[in-house]
Amino acid sequence: MIKRYERYKDSGVEWIGEIPERWEIKKVKYLTENLDGKRIPLNSSERALMQGDYPYYGANGIVDYVNNYIFDGSYVLVGEDGSPFFIFGKDVAFHVAGKFWVNNHAHILRPLKDNPVIITHLFNCVDYKNYISGSTRDKLTQDQLSSIELIEIPLPEQTAIASFLDRKTAEIDQLIANKEKLIAFYEEEKTAIINHAVTKGLDPRVKTRPSGVDWLGDILEHWEVKRLKYVTSILNDGTHGTFKRTTSGYRLLSVRNLINDEFVFLDDDSRISEEDFDIITKPFLVVAGDLQLAIVGATLGKVAIVPKLEEKFATQRSVATIRTKQELVHNKFMFYFLRSSSFQNFLWLNAGFSAQPGIYLGSLANCHIPIPDLTEQTAIVTHIETECSRLDVIIDKFKKQIELFKEYRTTLISEVLTGKIDVRDEVAA
Repeated sequence: MIKRYERYKDSGVEWIGEIPERWEIKKVKYLTENLDGKRIPLNSSERALMQGDYPYYGANGIVDYVNNYIFDGSYVLVGEDGSPFFIFGKDVAFHVAGKFWVNNHAHILRPLKDNPVIITHLFNCVDYKNYISGSTRDKLTQDQLSSIELIEIPLPEQTAIASFLDRKTAEIDQLIANKEKLIAFYEEEKTAIINHAVTKGLDPRVKTRPSGVDWLGDILEHWEVKRLKYVTSILNDGTHGTFKRTTSGYRLLSVRNLINDEFVFLDDDSRISEEDFDIITKPFLVVAGDLQLAIVGATLGKVAIVPKLEEKFATQRSVATIRTKQELVHNKFMFYFLRSSSFQNFLWLNAGFSAQPGIYLGSLANCHIPIPDLTEQTAIVTHIETECSRLDVIIDKFKKQIELFKEYRTTLISEVLTGKIDVRDEVAA
């Protein structure tokens, strides 16, 4: 049975509602000290020269690790821009303790007397619609941050609440972690199915032979091995040029558009003029059925098939467009081969590392591909899709359970921190 406080009063704040009679409402500026003036942003090149053990924080958590720090203690970080202010269950604030560095995309606050864990949880319960400005990128200014109204809970109750939430959220987080491990297991099983099918086929009775390629190993006796450049009609990366962005016009897409093995348009895609679009797409125009492969950046190796889209678009150098010769290789067979662990290992082994990982088109073009006949390719694709669909049903079930756990976690924190539930006697439970 849910226990409530004896008496309540109206908080005067819409998202908070009623609060226990002894609790108060105060603006952030009266609860914390703002230390934004001490932040020092570092670009990726500067961080590359300062690699170390101290966390470097941005709006959404740790961005990198550097060899120095500018803060030492217990603080609350609140996203300034780029944070998920309007996504239920996503954290906007973080409690950070120890030595660390902060860039200028996160506000840094030192609570004057309140428990920093409580303050952090409260920031993650705030309804930000009345505080956020910015037409294209949500931004919480310092003045807006200072004006946010939070609950000031009596200190003895803060200790009890923090202890209760630590225990309960740890239990929920463990449940989530267990489900994530199961998802990882089934994702690995999918990878194994794909890799075996595109390198060893479907019939274990068929004899194998050495492929002549160390990383590929043995292949079926009747399969061929060809270099990628000989089975594709287009193998090009996107533009290396710098073009002025516009508010309308054609989309200029990148690895950002490769999401969960799909190629998608995003609301904030970069756009360019028709004149620049014509310049970029003169060598080739991406069409439905083409493969898009991430060849630069941390997401190196992500791949997707371009679906039927109503708009033409151009691409940046971070993605390569691969168009197979359909008389030799079905695009879906190529898609699954590019997803295989064999190819992914080849990609990372041959990647160069400067500011970020990347592979040269020349290395990609000379990659060896195992080639069954078209009929066998079709059978392999059907097998992969059938088996992976079966596993996806299981994975989706676990993902939904995780979302329910996260919703429960967020709701529980909000109910406790706004006094809708009295947990003072449950700490020792």
